[in-house]
Amino acid sequence: MSVMTITRAAVVCLAIVAAAGCTSSSGADDAATQGPGTTAATEAAGDRADGAAGPVAGIAAASEVPAHGELPASAPSRLIVAGPGVAGVLELDTQTFDVLATTTPLDIGSDPALAERFVSADLTDGGSAIVVVAAADGTLSARQISPSGEAGAELSARAVASQSQTGRVALGDGSQVVVADLAGRVSGAEASVPGRVDTLSWSPDGTSLAIGWTSADGLGVSLASMNGLEIVDVALYPTPRSGVWHHPTWLDDGVLAVIEQDLVPTANTFSGVASSSAPRLIVTDVEANRRLSSTLLPEAVASLDAAPDRRTLVMVTGSGALAWWSAGMYGHLDDGPWVSARW
Repeated sequence: MSVMTITRAAVVCLAIVAAAGCTSSSGADDAATQGPGTTAATEAAGDRADGAAGPVAGIAAASEVPAHGELPASAPSRLIVAGPGVAGVLELDTQTFDVLATTTPLDIGSDPALAERFVSADLTDGGSAIVVVAAADGTLSARQISPSGEAGAELSARAVASQSQTGRVALGDGSQVVVADLAGRVSGAEASVPGRVDTLSWSPDGTSLAIGWTSADGLGVSLASMNGLEIVDVALYPTPRSGVWHHPTWLDDGVLAVIEQDLVPTANTFSGVASSSAPRLIVTDVEANRRLSSTLLPEAVASLDAAPDRRTLVMVTGSGALAWWSAGMYGHLDDGPWVSARW
């Protein structure tokens, strides 16, 4: 089923879950708190008028080789994580894990190759989870899981990104992206990108959507301009200087974080891939098409997400571990193995 044939009931159900809230809400109260990664350079750059660290303040101290430190106090203390067979809430302070959903178990004697697996997970303030599930044939679907563990609406979608402030949810399937709202309306306008949609990310102000895609020629990043539900324009972001860009994620309005890496298959990592060259976390000013920082990373990255403090990122590494980045600082969070992490 393509995105454009999603039933109204399924969109309403998923959009209501998305509108109820997100994991980032717990960090909003801490947004003005400066973490241990703050330096004289970041302090001199100043903060935004709304109290959140601005683009310049957040990246002024970024270095070529990251310094190790403690997770900034401005970042939320919990993550929504998914492994191949389980999704749940990881409390960073206590290192405890609460299960939200598990994959459908196989019947005794069934071929393990037929097992489904989780690709990603998100959580609403109401306690419901949205998981993207891969079937044995590779088909992806987004599934709502109630707090009691019951599976709800399911729809074909390779990538899902919700925006709790407006109740909008972006859905990617094939090379198409559509947007739905709380009332279940699907925009008549859809974004078409040059490849298969892999990742979606809303800008904090909701006016832009970053789309990561894969084609026969490689990977790319497209930026969609939004006006409510309508996708006004879709533009291809300039080709990077080297490597290819994965996991475009808005760090702030107009500020995009990407992972620059050349992935190759390998049997030596949990994700099955490694980077043939040193991977980098790149932060760019979208309007000026200018790199604001470049930080070397110790290994390939399989997933990326930004905290509501607009200065901290969480990543799942090729080995399945969790790590964070903020203003050139870098640190370890959990061994995993995980396949995705969301604030």
